Amino acid sequence: MIESRETTMWYFLFFTAVILYLYVMKNYFNTVIPTRAFREERERNNLEDKYHEAHQRREHFVQHLAWAKSRKAGREEITRLQKCVENADVVIDDLEEQVNRLYKEHGVSAR
Repeated sequence: MIESRETTMWYFLFFTAVILYLYVMKNYFNTVIPTRAFREERERNNLEDKYHEAHQRREHFVQHLAWAKSRKAGREEITRLQKCVENADVVIDDLEEQVNRLYKEHGVSAR
């Protein structure tokens, strides 16, 4: 059976679209399964949001610490705020490690 030119063209377009889809999915998401790609992207975004919230919380503590020092607050308050900043640093480091681990697991380059 001889196929017409039009049928051959449609097959060519279809297979080109499939190959383009596979290429884009594999290069951008490191998978060809869309649900997995969306789940991994959502997981990374949630972790990045937690990281940014922790970073903002640390900046907030640093501002309070500077304000406490400028008004010559008590030693206990300054010590408490310094511990809060140190704890925020630990949380940020942990979240950063988790983000980097996820990027490595998912085969995605860091943004």
